[in-house]
Formats: sequence, structure tokens, C-alpha cells
Amino acid sequence: MTIPTQMVTTSAFSLKNVLFYGILFFALFLILFQAIDQSIQEKSFTPIITSLGQQFFLATKNLQTSSQQILDRGVPFDNNLSLLKNIYNIFLVFSTFFTTFFIIYLWFKILYYLFSHSFFSQQGQFFISFSLSLVAFYVLNILFILVNEAILHNINSIGDVSKILFIPISCFIVFVKASYFILKSLASHMPILSDKLNLNITNLTK
Repeated sequence: MTIPTQMVTTSAFSLKNVLFYGILFFALFLILFQAIDQSIQEKSFTPIITSLGQQFFLATKNLQTSSQQILDRGVPFDNNLSLLKNIYNIFLVFSTFFTTFFIIYLWFKILYYLFSHSFFSQQGQFFISFSLSLVAFYVLNILFILVNEAILHNINSIGDVSKILFIPISCFIVFVKASYFILKSLASHMPILSDKLNLNITNLTK
């Protein structure tokens, strides 16, 4: 029995939508969770609002900041903490990277859709729409970061502005370095994690 091509295409499209919206809701949950966690740590409701705004409008800036913190401070692993606390800290690191990249993907997806359905490009001309989306994404990120830094009074010279111009590009370079550092650190801490896990299992089975 031959399955109609239209049915196969529809099923694939439905599966793609289910996967996308599943990841979307999971990412939104993580974003809200991170904002609430920061609010609890600072014992203030304000971080919930500011954190949500920063995550959506300062994605590349957040990616660079989070990656640089890993390189400067190391992976948040402490031998004196419990296994669950260490796992929770590591989870926060990975969830931050995941949500940041997903927000970048959403921005690019929206921009690509707008350009592919505008007078700038005919639908189907992938290269033109893709290029315009990249340029728009870069410009918007620069504007968002400039406004944020100006509000915080962090722009005092042309040098400060020139550094901001490279953030949407340099953030990915710093992320690659941080990712390698994380994997290397986790590999070195794996025996300790394993010992803590075995100890917890032993305590539970007593």
C-alpha cells in the first residue's frame, strides 16, 4: 500500500511544528526559571523584569558575558557542596547557553520571515533573505547593546563603542572557548561526581 505524498509531507510538517513549539515552551520555562532564580538570590522582584528584558534584547551580550564568566571563574563546581547542588549549578550554566542560543535563533527566524516576505526579496531566494537577516540581526543587536550601555553610563569613549561593535561576532568566539573549557573541567571532575553519586546511592540503600 502506497502512502500519499501529501500525507507524508503533512505528517512531517506537523512533527516539525510539535518539535518547535515543544522546544519553544521548554526554552520559555527555562528563561522564566532563570529570572526567578536570580530574583530569589537578590531577594527582589525587580530582577524578574530586568532579566526577561535583557535575555530577549541583549542575547549576544549575555552570551559573551556568560561565556567570559566561565573562562574567568571556572565551572561552578565546588567539592564542598552536595552532588545535587553541583548538578543544579551546572544545569544553570547549560540552560543559560541553551536559552540564549534559542533566543538568537528566534530573532533570526523572525527577521528571515520578514525579509523573505517583503519587497526586498522574492520568496525562494534564500541567499538574499539570509544575508539581509544577518545584517539586520547584527544592526539590531548593536543598537540594543548601545542603548543599554548608554543607560548604564558605560560608554565613556570611542573605544567603548568600538568594543560594542564586535560583540555580536566575538560572543560566539568566546562561547567556543568556554565550551571547550567546560568539557575539559567536567572531565576532570567526573571522578568526584561519580564518588558523590555512589556515596548517595549507598546511603539510600542502607
